[in-house]
Amino acid sequence: MTPKSYKGILKRFDKAPKGVRDSLKHLPKLIKEFPLEVSLGYLFSRVERSQYMTLYCGVVKLHQCDKDVTYSVLQNQHITRGMFVESFKTVIGVKLDSKIVSGLRAAEKVRDKIIHGREAKPEEMRMAVIRVIEYAESYNDFVNNHAGFRPFDSLTGFKGAGKSLSKKSTRWILKGMGFSCS
Repeated sequence: MTPKSYKGILKRFDKAPKGVRDSLKHLPKLIKEFPLEVSLGYLFSRVERSQYMTLYCGVVKLHQCDKDVTYSVLQNQHITRGMFVESFKTVIGVKLDSKIVSGLRAAEKVRDKIIHGREAKPEEMRMAVIRVIEYAESYNDFVNNHAGFRPFDSLTGFKGAGKSLSKKSTRWILKGMGFSCS
């Protein structure tokens, strides 16, 4: 159900798990003090960050790759929406649930309108914010069930104890996963 005002968005945000609220901590202030376009820009920057961190944490944790090489390689990747879905499957080992992605895709349509200079209705923007919050929750649960960490949360200690592969082996693994390594 689409909230009728920013207060409805804030109520929904307050119901989100602590990790999601912490990961999106600036949202309440942005919603109160700026137009919704600003909040959507912020939320999608956090979505993209969580997606990069999913790939990073997955490669380091599940494939025992060197953290520094992995971070460097991923920071230099341009990952499109479609590439992310494919990379997710390669790194995590399962296809991302289409139900999780569908809510985000609907929000992306609103985001794209705004970013490309077109107008979005206020109710569309409010619903897009809600969909991103819902995405963060369900995405967290999905990744945690399949990889043992929550991208929209503190990632401290995500890897656990264990030895990493060499930098050279890490580069070969990343190349095999389809990432560009120099």
